[in-house]
Amino acid sequence: MKPIYYFTFAGLLLTLISSCLGTECRDCEAFNYDAAAFNPDFRQESFTMVDTAGADITFEFVNALATPEQEVCSSEVDSPNEISCVTASTLSYRVADLGFDMLLVFEEEEQFTAGSITQVVMSYELKSFETTQFLRTAAIIVEPEIVFAADNVESVDSVTLNDVTWTDVIEVIRPVEAYEQVGDLIPESAHFTSLYFKESVGLVGLVNASGGVLVREM
Repeated sequence: MKPIYYFTFAGLLLTLISSCLGTECRDCEAFNYDAAAFNPDFRQESFTMVDTAGADITFEFVNALATPEQEVCSSEVDSPNEISCVTASTLSYRVADLGFDMLLVFEEEEQFTAGSITQVVMSYELKSFETTQFLRTAAIIVEPEIVFAADNVESVDSVTLNDVTWTDVIEVIRPVEAYEQVGDLIPESAHFTSLYFKESVGLVGLVNASGGVLVREM
């Protein structure tokens, strides 16, 4: 019987300690960043790109998910004002012609430790139809100012894809080795080594590891 009394006492002790520490809570608003102003693909509409052979490839809008208004609590702060609110919104696109899904993700965090700065980060996720597992690209910090959060994100003066030239774009690079590590998790049609994005336009180009190209026409 001694072990039973020991664990019962331990559980009671943990409960008393937790109650003494106290918990602070704060109401966090739902995701409300105007993501469509930075990336118009966030308008929940399908769009089309053109492949190397000149065929239209449709990115069909499927759904949108966003963090709702919620109460966030923490026992590690002295005041509710020290609690950071973190919200996100995800748009899902299905590329049926190529057999993969692309997700556009915006994450917003109100960082009190940085002087009440709101940081917004954008990234893309690639996945197959059959799985919930995904491969995420490197992130782009959108607010308070555009910052490339990784070495494999860079500004490009111009890029020409299938005779279409886009200027002042952001290139997100994904090494071929990254896809080799995930095996069959991501279909080969979505093994993009370069993703090109232009502010106020959206996704403008994709280059596949096999040399295939998708480009958005002006």
